[in-house]
Amino acid sequence: MLGRATLAAFDEAVVGRRSETEVLLAALAAGRHVMLEGPPGTGKSTLL
Repeated sequence: MLGRATLAAFDEAVVGRRSETEVLLAALAAGRHVMLEGPPGTGKSTLL
């Protein structure tokens, strides 16, 4: 399944953000828009 493979790749690159990556992938798979908010240095750009 593409989602599991993608989530596994995210787990290697982004540590400690499992729930955020799951929500991000679910929204993108559903064709929804995603807006990431947060202070600088929290990994928003890394998720993209």
